[in-house]
Amino acid sequence: MVNDTYCAAPFRHLAVSNQSDCDWLPCCSWLGDGIPRSEDPFNGPMMTDLRQRMLDGRGHPSCQRCYNNEKNGGFSNRMKFNLEHGRPDVQMVTDIEFNLGNLCNLKCRMCSSTYSSRWIADDKLLGNAQTPLTRRTIDQLGVDPANLTNIKFIGGEPTLEQDTMADVLSTIERLRGGLGHLNVELVTNGMLPFRDDLIDMLLRCGKTWLSVSIDGMHVSHAYQRTGGDLDV
Repeated sequence: MVNDTYCAAPFRHLAVSNQSDCDWLPCCSWLGDGIPRSEDPFNGPMMTDLRQRMLDGRGHPSCQRCYNNEKNGGFSNRMKFNLEHGRPDVQMVTDIEFNLGNLCNLKCRMCSSTYSSRWIADDKLLGNAQTPLTRRTIDQLGVDPANLTNIKFIGGEPTLEQDTMADVLSTIERLRGGLGHLNVELVTNGMLPFRDDLIDMLLRCGKTWLSVSIDGMHVSHAYQRTGGDLDV
């Protein structure tokens, strides 16, 4: 492990998971089991223990992905959270990664039904564990939207869930009186357009990052991301 194992994420962040065995993860880099469904996702025993480990300088084995990235000279999610939040004294969810479900328009070769509904039938035929079609609404956000300052939308394909994204943003805008405090990241395959009303809301946010998943160009991309034609 690296010398400083502290991470601010357990004090500020949760990730809504599409894994079959849990609904929440401490973050998307977490390598261990998810937060048990029997526990409060943020204030239950697992997250309480994780926060104490950070304060004690013990770190956690399931944080090894970040520690390894840093050991090899990379930039980790742990470093990102620490830059954004420092060492917060108060625990409160201000950052969330919101998995909108697995509805997707592509069938990428490296994917599965966990993240793409188009793999459900194949996973069934192959005898793999299947994640059923999952589509989340604001009711599954699970935290107080008024406290959020950072939200990351993933899927599936978020552009197929624009009603939910607009619902989340409009709710935050109503509760806070604006969106200028909010940073938003969207992870998309870039194949589908955004609605004008959603674009308008994103432009009212403090910052918006668009992460577009591309594997090579033209033929290479279409091969890896089945149904993803960059020439369209």
